[in-house]
Amino acid sequence: MPENCQMLCLECNRRKSGI
Repeated sequence: MPENCQMLCLECNRRKSGI
């Protein structure tokens, strides 16, 4: 499920950038 991994990566990156 690469799609799921990409979605999770995007969420993780957005949260890190939200700091």
